[in-house]
Amino acid sequence: MSSEAPPRRLHWSSLFFSLGPVVRNMLPLALFIFATGGRGIGWRVWLLIALVPAAVQSLIRHYTYTYRLDAESLTIASGLIARRVRHIPHQRIQQVELKQGPLQRLLGVVEVIVQSGGTSSEPEAKLSVLSMREADALRQSVEAAKRRSNDVLPASEAAPVVLRLGLRDLVLCGLAQGRGWLVVGGALALGWQVLDTFDIELPSFGASEIRTGARAMMGRLPSVAMVLVLLAGVAVLFRILSVGWAIVRLHGFTLTREGDLLRTQFGLLTKISTAIPRKRVQLLTIIETPVQRMAGRAAVRVETAAKFANEQGQTGAEWLAPVIARGAVSPLVADVLQGVDPDRLSWHSVAPHAARRVLCESSIVSAIVTAGAVWLAGWSGLVMLPIAVLMSWGSARATSHRYAYSVDDEAVAFRSGWLTHRLSIVRMARVQAVTLHESWLDRRWGMASVAVDTAGASGETHKVDVHYLPRPEADRLFTFVRAAAARYDSHFG
Repeated sequence: MSSEAPPRRLHWSSLFFSLGPVVRNMLPLALFIFATGGRGIGWRVWLLIALVPAAVQSLIRHYTYTYRLDAESLTIASGLIARRVRHIPHQRIQQVELKQGPLQRLLGVVEVIVQSGGTSSEPEAKLSVLSMREADALRQSVEAAKRRSNDVLPASEAAPVVLRLGLRDLVLCGLAQGRGWLVVGGALALGWQVLDTFDIELPSFGASEIRTGARAMMGRLPSVAMVLVLLAGVAVLFRILSVGWAIVRLHGFTLTREGDLLRTQFGLLTKISTAIPRKRVQLLTIIETPVQRMAGRAAVRVETAAKFANEQGQTGAEWLAPVIARGAVSPLVADVLQGVDPDRLSWHSVAPHAARRVLCESSIVSAIVTAGAVWLAGWSGLVMLPIAVLMSWGSARATSHRYAYSVDDEAVAFRSGWLTHRLSIVRMARVQAVTLHESWLDRRWGMASVAVDTAGASGETHKVDVHYLPRPEADRLFTFVRAAAARYDSHFG
């Protein structure tokens, strides 16, 4: 491709895609006005006038937003009054993600999201939308530049399929992940928007009304068994919704290996395609829920240096394998992390009295929760006591049996969890910082914690953060990781 390539504009349909969110937000108001408000033409006219600024903004954006793609970089220019030009070298680009919704598939266009290795909460560039031909040209240009710099190995002509999920796998994934709350949360958000649009006020309740209602509800329940049945019914409903979410979101999930790239493709309504360079993986986490363990399955999640994704746990750049046979996890991890085998890690336990400390802390929380339940529902709230005690015991048991760390010259790993097991691994080459922390409770119990930070770990990631270590052991771990990480250059693969 010529280095003097002319600037290009987005696809003509970008006009409608940029205007779409404005129209969608105004639709409930428009329906309300047409149904109840406007006998005459006035309301309709004002409604159309309100769309004019958005339409003008969409036109200006379309005709001032250009991108230039050459052999070495991607340059994006935007703005009419305040002009902004961004120059992104191909070497800096971590991933090129393609997202294609139903309407975009109908028009043959795709949204292109360019991720860099920075720590910004936004993508380096978002081109909405390009034709499929232009999107493929952009992605191939980036990958070709990486091959020339030996950052990506040459891809084979026929990319081998590492993982392909069928319907049974998706059902298991939905049961294991428990994403039903996303569906319920979306429904509640939609309901709240409708209430706000039509100015419907919900009745407000004070503390006394809440207590009276809770006690009346508890008084009508024939037994504690009814509470358990109700909770079980809600749990089943959420799992059913989670299965539906997994089938729609992860439909056709395929993981392929193209040279040094791991490429994922999935989605029923919105199709997503991502490419993850192995050498850019910052942190890898193996997750095993109770459902997955019973089925002999696990999930593998990776984090890269690109941190813009706000939808945690929902992007293809995160889920390397939403569900995979347990026996296939070690070969996949060893391939991604270049020789690190999770089944051969040597584990070190935390302090022997860590379980007692956790049990003491959990007992205080349990007492507060039970007291709140008694205040709301009377003595019937004591039903929360055995549940709180069970959770406290489980937390203490997990600390004594599952909490452990592993460290050598190549990687540092941490595992935790009682019901859901999580194991996170960071190669020493990816360690950005290591922190030794000691709280007042740590000093009381003679403990400390050691945390390892990478360029990609987000707030909801299962980090390598080892608590409840005896203070001398924490000092040794801190010193070892700091020295091992210092031997690696920040760009070492």
